Amino acid sequence: MDFGTRVNTWWSRKWLDTLLESADEQAVKQGLKFVERGQVTSIDIIDNRVISVVKGPNGGVHNNYIVFPKFKDEKADVFMNLLMQQPAEMLALKNGAMNPPLELLLAKSGLTLFDSIADVKMGCDCRDPVPCKYIVATFVKIAEQADSSPNLLFKLHGLDLEAYREHHTLEANLEAPQEQKIVRALGGKSKIFEQAVDNRLDFAEDSSDSLFANSQGSVTRTPRQILPQFDFDSWKDYSRILPAMLPNYPKFCPAGNFRKSFTDELEGCRKFFANYENFDQFLEHYRVNNSKTFIAENEALRIYHKNGWRWHFDHLNEGGNVIETGLSVPQVMGAVSWLGGRNLSWHHYTACYLFLLLKVAFHLVRTGAIYPQVFWTHKDVAQVRWLPAEMLPDILGIVADLEAAAPQKFAFTAREEEFVEMAEPAEQVLSLFISQLLRFAHTYKPALKTNHGNLLSFFFTCVSGRLAGNMLSVPAGIQKWFSVYSSLDFRTQLLFKCYESGEQVALEVFVIDTDKLTPLSTLFEENDARLLSILNILNGIADSFKPMGTYIENRAASPIMMQGAVLLQFLQDCLKKLEIFGIKTEIPKNLMNVGKPKPKIRLQGSMSFGAFTANDLLDFDWEVAIGDENVSAEEFLELAENADGLLKYKSQYVEVSAEDLQRIREQIEGRAKGDKGAKGPDAGAEGSADSENAGKDGAGSAAGDESTDGEDTDGEPVITQAKLVQACFTGECDGIPVDMAGEFKQQFDSWRSETEVALPEHLNATMRPYQVRGYSWMYKNLEIGFGCILADDMGLGKTLQVIAFLLKMHEEGKLAEKKALVVMPAGLLCNWQVEIKKFAPDLTFFAYHGGSRDLEKFHADVLLTTYATFRKDFVELNEREWQVIVIDEAQNIKNADSEQSRLLRRMRAPMKIAMSGTPVENRLMEFWTIMDFANRGFFPSAAEFREKFETPIQKMGNEKVAETFRKITAPFMLRRLKTDKSIISDLPDKIIQDEYAELTKPQAALYQKTLEHFMQELEMEQALSEKANDAHALFKRKGIILQMILALKQICNHPATFLKGLDERRKTKDERDNAENRHPDDHREERSRDTTPPPMSSGKMQMLLDLLTSIQEQGEKTLIFTQFAEMGFLLEKTITEELGLRTHFYHGGCTQTQRTSMIEDFQKNPECKVLILSLKAGGTGLNLTAASQVIHYDLWWNPAIEAQATDRAFRIGQTRNVQVHRFITKGTFEEKINALLETKKSIANMTVSAGETWLADMDDKQLGEVFGLDNTLV
Repeated sequence: MDFGTRVNTWWSRKWLDTLLESADEQAVKQGLKFVERGQVTSIDIIDNRVISVVKGPNGGVHNNYIVFPKFKDEKADVFMNLLMQQPAEMLALKNGAMNPPLELLLAKSGLTLFDSIADVKMGCDCRDPVPCKYIVATFVKIAEQADSSPNLLFKLHGLDLEAYREHHTLEANLEAPQEQKIVRALGGKSKIFEQAVDNRLDFAEDSSDSLFANSQGSVTRTPRQILPQFDFDSWKDYSRILPAMLPNYPKFCPAGNFRKSFTDELEGCRKFFANYENFDQFLEHYRVNNSKTFIAENEALRIYHKNGWRWHFDHLNEGGNVIETGLSVPQVMGAVSWLGGRNLSWHHYTACYLFLLLKVAFHLVRTGAIYPQVFWTHKDVAQVRWLPAEMLPDILGIVADLEAAAPQKFAFTAREEEFVEMAEPAEQVLSLFISQLLRFAHTYKPALKTNHGNLLSFFFTCVSGRLAGNMLSVPAGIQKWFSVYSSLDFRTQLLFKCYESGEQVALEVFVIDTDKLTPLSTLFEENDARLLSILNILNGIADSFKPMGTYIENRAASPIMMQGAVLLQFLQDCLKKLEIFGIKTEIPKNLMNVGKPKPKIRLQGSMSFGAFTANDLLDFDWEVAIGDENVSAEEFLELAENADGLLKYKSQYVEVSAEDLQRIREQIEGRAKGDKGAKGPDAGAEGSADSENAGKDGAGSAAGDESTDGEDTDGEPVITQAKLVQACFTGECDGIPVDMAGEFKQQFDSWRSETEVALPEHLNATMRPYQVRGYSWMYKNLEIGFGCILADDMGLGKTLQVIAFLLKMHEEGKLAEKKALVVMPAGLLCNWQVEIKKFAPDLTFFAYHGGSRDLEKFHADVLLTTYATFRKDFVELNEREWQVIVIDEAQNIKNADSEQSRLLRRMRAPMKIAMSGTPVENRLMEFWTIMDFANRGFFPSAAEFREKFETPIQKMGNEKVAETFRKITAPFMLRRLKTDKSIISDLPDKIIQDEYAELTKPQAALYQKTLEHFMQELEMEQALSEKANDAHALFKRKGIILQMILALKQICNHPATFLKGLDERRKTKDERDNAENRHPDDHREERSRDTTPPPMSSGKMQMLLDLLTSIQEQGEKTLIFTQFAEMGFLLEKTITEELGLRTHFYHGGCTQTQRTSMIEDFQKNPECKVLILSLKAGGTGLNLTAASQVIHYDLWWNPAIEAQATDRAFRIGQTRNVQVHRFITKGTFEEKINALLETKKSIANMTVSAGETWLADMDDKQLGEVFGLDNTLV
């Protein structure tokens, strides 16, 4: 309806529209004209009655009277209590305005300002139907006055807001309410089993219908059969906003910061529900323990409340008869949880309504839109319930929609020994559901470590507690603590604007209006209605940022001026709070990137031979970075003296604390120029038995058994040459950024660039591109003084690359005086001789091995020897000067404490090469040992390496440390994998498959008996050691466990290897060769006399014979690896006898001649189908590409060693796919340990947890779990 310009506010328009909705159109038009002509001569308002005088068109006077329905006192009190929790709405009314959310507060109280004409009694002395044109004119005139004073609309209903506020203070509302005040009955009584009665009062006293379809103003509800729809994904998250408003250290809990404990627990509960992917997932979890009632189609639910905070539900059938009574809140939540994912239209409206309330409660908790209320259930018994945060407009609207949708005769509360219908059923049920959800989370989530456990339980378990003495004031204190929520108003958007003003930064607060920014000072001047809610937020910020308090006291007349510590506090602390409150900020860009001063090292010098030991190759200067600017250390310290926490240099800001200054001084002054670069790795070498040999020959010189990273006498880390070299690769030294000077950087980049070195002229081989790159990399590294670790995958031709380098040294005349020494396992001695002859015929070599060896006969370019020979003849070999020292299968020196490792690391040579396809098998310390051989002094001491690298990488899985490790080792270690098709494209695939064998019954019985024996022995040893207080008990225990592992392994392989019944294994090789030519039937009589368990008494053996039969049908050759010599003999005997296959067993007891003969026969003889190898004797160095099938009969539980063995076949020269079979006995410890190791993948393939010794650290329970047979096998 158009009222022109006479009515301008939304409330006045709505008031008129509702009154005149059914009025005669002509009467309305005529009434408007009367108002425009000034014909309304007087209006008197007395309480809810209006008397007016209006002139007629002919000059006559007409008297009118109007009586509006009066608010009932009880409902008026409820409304005023709600209103006084909304200071923003109160302030708006005081300043002549009314916000739309006020209408929701009225509806929640069962009231309305907007009456229909049927609810208003009126009369006029004219004879026209009412409302006549004179009454319409009166209505319009009242609306004009209400434009500037909305309080007038309240007065028309008998409620004077001004007078009410004078007699009711806010403090009174901070007292904890009584239970009956928070669970209200509707205006009239409605007994459960009677027809609904219209209890509306006479028109002058009656409360009107609310704006909702099922108004609380009417006892008889007309349920809206369509439930409200909510977009839960769009709900705002209040989980950080509401807790941030609470003051620290509330008075009701003086011990510690209860606010932190409360907010942490609330956040923990919120995250508990946020971790569910969705509501349906939560329902599945919740109904497991809480679903004891099933709701069928058309079955209803009804809720009852009794004093003492007792709630229960009735379950009714379609006819309204009670099926079950006394259902608890958790039971009903569990029952309605089954409705998730089902068609709700099949179910009764009350069940669907409760399901929606549960979903809303779930999302209210997830978004943090909840708060607690404490109340009295009896004189001295207090209780906490949780409510939707209806002080937030969007939450208030959600609850209002739910109230409007409440079913008819659904919720009842006890009054005077009978039940009457309850007001606000949606809020009450939501409160019950929210409280129960929090109790659920509080029970099942990890407990919070706090001293406030009892008080938190009071809040989060929602259980009543009896109070006495001083504790009786606690509920009021809690109520007051949460009263700050009443001031929240998120409709007013604030802006904190910062700008630089000279050396300071100014801060002002603005309100973001539709088309402009309004300074806060203007709101003070105009006493703006929004000021109260804004000040409550600003006061919350002023709690921790004191300048804001002064700014408010001065009514924002001048900006806050900040610098130093004040500015730093604003940037570090205050900005976080502003973000939580949703306050926008406008801050200069250079203030958004305040950093810390960063010491830097500027590196200069040159890289030349012997980089780890020369003292003056690399030098450095100290600088400090201030943002993008670098200043000298001296200039920075001078500037920082007066910085007061925040230093401005040019346009950059950095935080400077006293701790920062002290740290920088210590870093710079503790490593003054007198110290820098002066200490090589040999300084302070610990545990050195050979320190007299230190520093003689560049990168490979010896500095004792353990190199160190150097520390000065005060314990301050010294920047060594090794650290500076590492810094070139990582860009930092001891965590300090490093820059390289221009000329030095060019030299460094040139060294690191890939440049191809010419191959030796007389190399008799065509090297693959990746091999040429490896050869060139070695040449450049070794020429500059760095040792090399060639760690290419097994089979990629490491030997050829090293031979090419040695040949290059020969052609350049560098082996004329000082020669090359190559140390290797005995099994590779023949291989090296063959390959040097083949690829470098001009390179002379001398094999130094065997009992008749004579070093005086060595005049060749290269001396080839074994690890055992080197160890025996160390003194003679160490007396010679060597140009190059090469160790093949370098993992043989992985044990730093072994004599072999220590002696090799003491050897001196300008050039050192370590070859290993597995530089790390079990622990990262193995790599330290190999690097200590190749580049003595590059790593810190063993102890420091363990602390700095091994523990963080291998035990903690620290990717950042692993990345640093890769950076500093990459220049000195080259590793390429066969599986990388970019490296080599013509190598076939390797297929690995686990094969599971079942224990035979005799095996299972023997396994169980043996396990029980060892477990009993462990128990006895434990008892004896405790009684005797034996200090060596741990070692004895480990010994027993390792014996048990060995025994059970043997049983899984074959019972005969455990029972030692293999007389046949002692036969000579010749006897076995004769057996090969005999028919299998010739062995029958011999077998009848043999006490050895038959081959088929082992599940693995049965599986092996079956598998070999299939392999022979394909015409392929097979390698079989085992750890046990007796098992190897048994395999050889069984395969020969059962399958008639030509088989060899390559083991540690074979002579060099026998080994060479076996390998040649297997590689070249089509009749030789199977080669059995002892894992230690044949696991490395051999080239066995004739085989395309690899069987690991028993597992070493070390992926590196297993891969080494497999790669005897999977290497260059292989033309077929290699099939790898890993035999595992099902249901035994073999299967369980294999599964355990599958979960222990190494970081960057550098660290592999393997071997068996870790099993000895298990307790008895763990041993029983791992080694015990599956129940089906016992």
